[in-house]
Amino acid sequence: MKLSEAADLLGIESPNPSIDEIKSSYRKLAQIYHPDVQETGNAKYFLKISAAYELLKKRFLDSNYMDIAEEVDQEELETRLASVNRAYENIVKEFQSKYEKIISSLYKEAGIKLASYEMASKLYENIEKDIESIINSHIFELTSWFNDNIAKLAEEYDDWINSFLKDTYEELRDRELTNWYRSPFLIRHLIVGGILNLCSLTLFFILGHYFIGVSTLVIGCIGSYFLYKRTVNFAFTPKKQAFELNTSHMALVSKSFQVKIDVQTSQEDMQGRGALGGLVVGASQAGVGGAVAGFLIGSLAGSLFGEKLSDLKQRTATLVQDKITSIESQVVSLLNEQIPIIYEKIISGIKENYEKNKSRTAKLLASTDKDDVFSFWTDSNSDAPIAKVDYIAMIGIWILSSLVLLILVLAF
Repeated sequence: MKLSEAADLLGIESPNPSIDEIKSSYRKLAQIYHPDVQETGNAKYFLKISAAYELLKKRFLDSNYMDIAEEVDQEELETRLASVNRAYENIVKEFQSKYEKIISSLYKEAGIKLASYEMASKLYENIEKDIESIINSHIFELTSWFNDNIAKLAEEYDDWINSFLKDTYEELRDRELTNWYRSPFLIRHLIVGGILNLCSLTLFFILGHYFIGVSTLVIGCIGSYFLYKRTVNFAFTPKKQAFELNTSHMALVSKSFQVKIDVQTSQEDMQGRGALGGLVVGASQAGVGGAVAGFLIGSLAGSLFGEKLSDLKQRTATLVQDKITSIESQVVSLLNEQIPIIYEKIISGIKENYEKNKSRTAKLLASTDKDDVFSFWTDSNSDAPIAKVDYIAMIGIWILSSLVLLILVLAF
């Protein structure tokens, strides 16, 4: 992009505009052509004026341009962030409803599990691990639902940014392929292909097949061009070039809870009371021997018959409910702590990602020399490489074509 073209795009007539004039012109156009503006939005044109802005700003600022902090124009993001805010608010509302359903299901499933015990010994043995498993599975379901919806929100943003960049990358691709004969990237392919095919040329010259030897060079050049074209077509796509929104830190952290339910206390009390009663009765009836026998029999009787299963379940139900209520309070505290932080990370992440994608694309649009050839293929300070020469594919095609020609030569 030439300076005159950039100035025309921003509607600047002064031959030496101030940075404030450049910014003002850019902001006015950005408010009109931003892709989220319903009636006048145009993503392709918006990125063009962004490229013009970057080029003019760099040209008319002092030599310390690269050290000056980039300003994020908040007005560009307002519409997109408003959409994200609405989506996030809907997620939170649905999450509150989901939370109530999951907690209700948790209490219900815990009650069903408690009612399923047919023996007191099984209840004593399994109640803690069963209730712990039920609680943690429901907590995991809750956090997974929230995290899945945040991931969908990020995917929607990525789809938007890809759509936002699509036309511009297609224009970049078309400009590259239109000037293919002057492209440094094609020259790299031809150099690599030439080196490989010189080996084939030498081999066929040694075998005395000069025509086939020269043909390998022609085939090599054609193959290098098509590999160059394939790479360019693949490289200039948002899927390849766009920065995706990083969601690794935008998720609820699920916590596993350990459950301790002290249901043994009543059984031990009844066992102790039975042993004490047996000891007293046995001693009064048969002295020391009767006391010992009474202690053992009373202990066993207190253990076996001290508490009905139904009473045990009722008492345990109260303990389980208290435990779930306590854990629910901890979960609510964790959610109240994490959800606002996640929201802040989403907003800051989208701002950073948007500016990063827009800035890169604008720089690519502006990175052409006076002959309209992209400078990012050769500029070591660029955000390039946009793409690299596929050496493996080139070597593979060279080996295959050389083998085919060699087999034909040996066969005929």
